[in-house]
Amino acid sequence: MNEQNYSIVIKVKTNGILIFTPCIGSFNNSTAYFITMVITSICHIIETNREQQQYDITVKVVGNVSKGYYNNMKQWGVLADNSGMIRFTSWVNFNGADIEPNVWYEIHNARYRYNNFTPNLILDSQTSATKLHSDEVIEELDPIEFDYNLPYQIVRVRGICLRINPHAYPNIKQKGWIGNAEQFEMPFTMFNSGGHTSLEVGKIYDIQYASVEYFHDKRELYVDCAQISEIPPQDYSIDSISPFFEIDHSVTNAQSKRIFPHIYSTAQSICGLSPEMIEEKVQLPLIAARMNYEQMMIIDYTNRTNQLAYMFGYFPYYIELIREVFSFIPKGDLDRIIRQGLKVNFYGCGPTPELLGFIRFISEKYPGINQIQATFIDGNSWHPWRSCVINNISKEYWNGKIVPTEVEDDLLNLPSSHLELIADADIHCIQNVCSDLMKRVATERVVNWLTSIYRTSKTNSLMAVIDIHYSSIRTLLFDPTVERIKNIHNDAKIFTSTSFRQANLDFVPSMIDLPTKRQSNGYRYMAIIKNRGD
Repeated sequence: MNEQNYSIVIKVKTNGILIFTPCIGSFNNSTAYFITMVITSICHIIETNREQQQYDITVKVVGNVSKGYYNNMKQWGVLADNSGMIRFTSWVNFNGADIEPNVWYEIHNARYRYNNFTPNLILDSQTSATKLHSDEVIEELDPIEFDYNLPYQIVRVRGICLRINPHAYPNIKQKGWIGNAEQFEMPFTMFNSGGHTSLEVGKIYDIQYASVEYFHDKRELYVDCAQISEIPPQDYSIDSISPFFEIDHSVTNAQSKRIFPHIYSTAQSICGLSPEMIEEKVQLPLIAARMNYEQMMIIDYTNRTNQLAYMFGYFPYYIELIREVFSFIPKGDLDRIIRQGLKVNFYGCGPTPELLGFIRFISEKYPGINQIQATFIDGNSWHPWRSCVINNISKEYWNGKIVPTEVEDDLLNLPSSHLELIADADIHCIQNVCSDLMKRVATERVVNWLTSIYRTSKTNSLMAVIDIHYSSIRTLLFDPTVERIKNIHNDAKIFTSTSFRQANLDFVPSMIDLPTKRQSNGYRYMAIIKNRGD
């Protein structure tokens, strides 16, 4: 083959900026070559994912630079180029001058390392950082909004401060929750060393360059490295932000005083135990149930002792959940559904604490309703406790009449003879059922089940789904279900919200000694109103 001259384009990627350089070369080939040289960029480091390797990189400091929140940490913040963003941490043995915001640096021998599943560029005794006088612009990076599918991100969040949580950490200034109209909800942490002014509940903020990090297997928004500015309410629509509920534990404690005598009485008749023996027998299964709260464990609730542990350790908590759901649905929408002759289905309800929360809501908001038809679709092992709730405890909450129907069947495989029960109901309550089903079957099957209930239900009916605030509940269950229902009826009214509460067991009898008192995962709610038929 004869040697020929060809025009070659050498493409150089430097910090995400593409430079095209024409040149002439001699090659023994019939086609032009395309030669790529890669100079280190943030995207390259993260994609290579070689922990402890050292890199040379040119980057700009964006957002705020915070003092370290540990004694051996000097500073931390966010570095960016046009390929991406990454958190940096400088340690006390870093010999360079303090890193300044909004400045370009040429950094040599920075180590790449994970901390709490978070990628970091580490500046230590081997690292040098030289200021550059550069006016290079960082282009808009996409995506910068939060993505639930990514484990670690630098994000921008515009939203309302929903709540401030009490805490006892000396190095932390604030812990709370941020949410926005796109149903983004996440806890945030602000350290004392960041220099930011505390956020205020009800105010709207634009938070740029916050880092989403994992701590104790939960996502948190660290805002010290962010730029935080308040947004006037008129400049940001918050009409679709769901309320964020504070839990009044005095209500739960007051409830417990009313219901525990009934629980003791029923336990004596079911188990044949004295009150002292009940308290002794329930301690170990109650501790096991509480410790398994976050572990997605399967507990055998056909066992009478485990049932008793549930009645002491969980039942009082689960009363208020359904009431909270109905509290954030506009009354105009509920008025079309809640009326005389109301029919309510409770799925996988066990001893049905949700019945009590529902009738409490009815007694407060719809005092003219004096009777409901309630269908309980679940296994029969809870029947004695369910009877206690329907016939005895419910009288502590409502003076109306409950007309019960109990159906024992597999929730996911209801026979066609029971479809009429779904089609005839005004309200479908599905509380703390889906996470339990997801332990046993593929999530897709649970999504299909929820969608089928919606399809079968009548016009002007409501489906309320409540479950523990696991990330999988939102991303694998709620989101696909909402998408399918919108494809069926794009005018379905859909409401979502989240409630967080302390696992404060003050209402448990004092002789039951529990090992821990800790924050619960909280609960996520989804209410869907069917506005028209097929």
